[in-house]
Amino acid sequence: MTTSLMFPLHLIDGAVLRCPFCSGEYHHLDGHIRIEPGNDRYDADWSGRGDVIRIPFKGECGHCWQLCIGFHKGHQRIFTQAAIHEPSV
Repeated sequence: MTTSLMFPLHLIDGAVLRCPFCSGEYHHLDGHIRIEPGNDRYDADWSGRGDVIRIPFKGECGHCWQLCIGFHKGHQRIFTQAAIHEPSV
């Protein structure tokens, strides 16, 4: 079961990511890309049962969030999620 905030993916002209909180356009990687196993039982903190890839970002707006790709029964879901880690300095 998901315990953190999830947001739809926001894009500008289909290519530029936007902050899910304020729609800011300027972001930087904020840590390491992680792959979290779902173990086919919702262990990866998202709405699907499979694994999830998380790419952490910190916006110049100050918001921390993650671009996520979740895998569930042959489908891939792309979404953003509020950061669940402490941002790097």
